[in-house]
Parts: sequence; structure tokens; C-alpha cells
Amino acid sequence: MDQQQVSAELMRLGEILQDNDIQSPAYREASEAYDKLFLGHVTLRDLRLIKDYLPQPIPDDIIALLISTVMNGHPITDVVHVPAPIQCALLVRWGRKQKGFTQAELAEQLDMTQSQIAKIESAANGVTAEVMGKLAKALDITFTITPNDPVMSKTSPKKAS
Repeated sequence: MDQQQVSAELMRLGEILQDNDIQSPAYREASEAYDKLFLGHVTLRDLRLIKDYLPQPIPDDIIALLISTVMNGHPITDVVHVPAPIQCALLVRWGRKQKGFTQAELAEQLDMTQSQIAKIESAANGVTAEVMGKLAKALDITFTITPNDPVMSKTSPKKAS
């Protein structure tokens, strides 16, 4: 699904939600479909990491861009440019899921602990270049680090840190 198709589907579901009572079957079905489309591709955990770099509230076209990017097999970092620790967290989680690894399995492969992987994925700890290299190789991902350039394609960031 491309961005326009996702956007059209989000709009269609939004209209159903607006036009129906919250207790109606149509509302419940549309709500479930919206959640499946949105949260089935972009996790709340990822949104929490990038929320400071997105406009608030997040417009439907940006939601559609994020969803279509992930649906088409690309990490959201292809369209959201964030500081290195957040990029690392997003890419590691995406790459790990693409490979079908649990945090524990990835940790074992890299001679690390599951807790270390969890901290990397939450941007709680800094990551050395050596660890980033190991992660990139194990997950077949590429890190692109740019100095203080947290911007989003097609939008302006809410704030820059």
C-alpha cells in the first residue's frame, strides 16, 4: 500500500468513526481496523521515541507516510530523521523484528545480555561505534548519523534537540 492508499483508508475509517455512535458495531469495526492498520505497523513505543520530532497532533498524512513506509518493508527512519541514539533504537528494533529475533536471541548472537539490547532499543544507553557495527552486521541494517539534524521528510519538526 502506498501513502495515498493508506491515507484514503485512514480517512474512510475516520469518517465511519465520526458518523457512528461509539457503541455501534460499525464504530467498533472501524476502530479495530484503524488500530490494526496503524498499530500493526507503527508501534506506540516507536512513536514515543520520535514524538518530539513530529508535529502534534500527528496529521493523517504523516501517519499514512509512517504506515506505508513500514508496510513496504522499510524502517521509519527512512522518513523520520532523529538523533543517533533514537535512530539506533528504531533501527535495531526494526531490524530485529525483520530477522525474527527476540531480544534474547539477538543478545546471545552478539555476546550481550537481553537487558543491553532492551536499553539500546529504548535509547536508554549510548551505543559505541563497535556495538553499532556488530548490530548492523547481525541485522543487515545501515546507520546514517548526521550532526544535529532531527528533521522529518515532508514536515517541520515540532522541536529540535
